[in-house]
Amino acid sequence: MFDLEYSDPDLKSKIENLEKHYPDEVCCELPHFLKGLKRDGQVSGTDYFRGGINRISARTFFLHYVPDPQRGVVKLIDLKVKSAELLQSRFSIVDEWDDNDVIDIVPQCDSPTKLIKALKLIAGGTTDSYELGYHLGHRGKKREYISRHGQYVRQALDVLKLVESHQDGRKLIPVLTERGRHIATSTDAQIQNKLLTIAMLNYRPVWKVINATTEGDDEFNQETIRELVFPEELRDANTCSRRSQTIRTWIQWISSTSGIPIRLPGGYKQLTLFTTSINVE
Repeated sequence: MFDLEYSDPDLKSKIENLEKHYPDEVCCELPHFLKGLKRDGQVSGTDYFRGGINRISARTFFLHYVPDPQRGVVKLIDLKVKSAELLQSRFSIVDEWDDNDVIDIVPQCDSPTKLIKALKLIAGGTTDSYELGYHLGHRGKKREYISRHGQYVRQALDVLKLVESHQDGRKLIPVLTERGRHIATSTDAQIQNKLLTIAMLNYRPVWKVINATTEGDDEFNQETIRELVFPEELRDANTCSRRSQTIRTWIQWISSTSGIPIRLPGGYKQLTLFTTSINVE
């Protein structure tokens, strides 16, 4: 039998309180491997690195550890959730995107909290671009400036499939989709955030950046977003900075509300995923 040691007290606390810090999938899978390490000091199929470090690549996580048979100890070094794979499985994220259309589809938009407010306004009958822009707090010397912000938010809701636009004479009227209606009518802020997160994760530019910064070697910054989302010939377009800022703002919001890990400049920050499952198609 082997005892478990930990590289730091924080890791020890998290592993001893899995349900508090990790998603359900990790909580179900990790104990099987910990049991094997306690019994044998090793498990089969691991990757090996310098310094005697072993890595278990499970379905939902990576676990780094160093076995010490002479002392009868296994030292756990690090546990990282496979965020992208877990999210793709849990939320049925599609992986289809036409880069040729990206500059037209990535919106210039407000914060996610204003998207939720806009859905509530539409549910209450406010569909005009000017009225939406005004009630979302935008002001300007000309009516068209306020209307433009209303158009931006409608475009964002459209690409997230939270509204569908229907022709009514010369006007396009936004109509809530089922998911958009759930967000608009819910009185639970946490549920609203999770439903909006699902919509954003199923939006290809957001998913592409999250996938690269959680599982790959890319850092989460403006340069990474431009390289991943925009074709090279469009990265210097006038609206590219504003559109890439939309993606950056959305992902920062997703990370802060749901705990999805992102790679920050200067290091890797591993946060905790939300654990409550929601079935909304």
